[in-house]
Amino acid sequence: MRVGLTALRAVLHNPRVLPNKKGGRTTKLRKLREQELGSTVPILKNSRDSYVEEVPLTLKPTPVNLKRVIQLALYSWVMVSLGPTALANNRPNIIFILADDLGYGHLGSYGQKKIRTPHLDRMASEGVRFTQVYAGNTVCAPSRCVLMTGHHGGHSSVRANSGAVPLLGDDVTVASVLKRAGYVTGIFGKWGLGDARTTGIPNQQGFDEFYGYLHQVHAHFYYPHFLWKDDRKVFLTGNREDWRKQYSHDLIAEAALDFVRRYKNKPFFLYLPFTIPHSEHLVPRDSLEEYQGKFPEIPFTSEPRNPLCASANSQGRDGGHDHSNGPQCWFCTSSLERVGHR
Repeated sequence: MRVGLTALRAVLHNPRVLPNKKGGRTTKLRKLREQELGSTVPILKNSRDSYVEEVPLTLKPTPVNLKRVIQLALYSWVMVSLGPTALANNRPNIIFILADDLGYGHLGSYGQKKIRTPHLDRMASEGVRFTQVYAGNTVCAPSRCVLMTGHHGGHSSVRANSGAVPLLGDDVTVASVLKRAGYVTGIFGKWGLGDARTTGIPNQQGFDEFYGYLHQVHAHFYYPHFLWKDDRKVFLTGNREDWRKQYSHDLIAEAALDFVRRYKNKPFFLYLPFTIPHSEHLVPRDSLEEYQGKFPEIPFTSEPRNPLCASANSQGRDGGHDHSNGPQCWFCTSSLERVGHR
């Protein structure tokens, strides 16, 4: 009689041994109900024993490997998102753009009339608009954790918005799932899920390349003294002391474009969590010029109070698609005209 492995383990590892009437020993073998395992354990008799008693077995639930469940769920999500082409090894490139503090009311595709966002409007007209979608949390870091891991906010490892809480070493991210599926993975912008020398840095969470800000408070400054490239600091000499010569968003956008150029012939996942239009509300002067005099200004001692419009405009003006570098790619950058790309 063929017996399942689980049934045999239940018998061999859980014997109940009692003395019989003659002072010997007898083993009470469990009988597994057919409705529990779909088979029964044969009752084996020992010639030295006077009897063998059958005892019903109450099975203990098998512990769930939550990490494995999440991995399978994320992998399934990725495969469904990619569609049948993924199974044919014709994997499309994936670019996910996250604009920090950009409300849907800032975009022309949702009815806004004052800020120009032509390329994002075109993307919306040629694609899909989501009108009933909610973020994973009300604030930055927990929401990004939900996005990266797929966890409900109540189960995610980053629930505080201090910027100092990292992802755990055993967290599973979308990037790690895609990397195992053969994708090159890169992130350019604001991470916010683990500072330096923690388990949360991008290179330990499935990303091959990273350039930008690790700590979210650091990302509040658009002319910083340094940015991070993977796990090392890259100092910006144009911003030393009080200089403002290297606008971080332009540097991040150019690094992202370089990633696309280098991996245009491979499947890649490009995550672009841009910092604009979140504060600090500073943009290069040429980005302000388009809006000079178009809005009522409250007297201010330094700059006009319309950099938010200019920041949102940078998202919409320069987001577009490029057919010249291999597979079609969607990207959104600021000041592409200034660096020679459109």
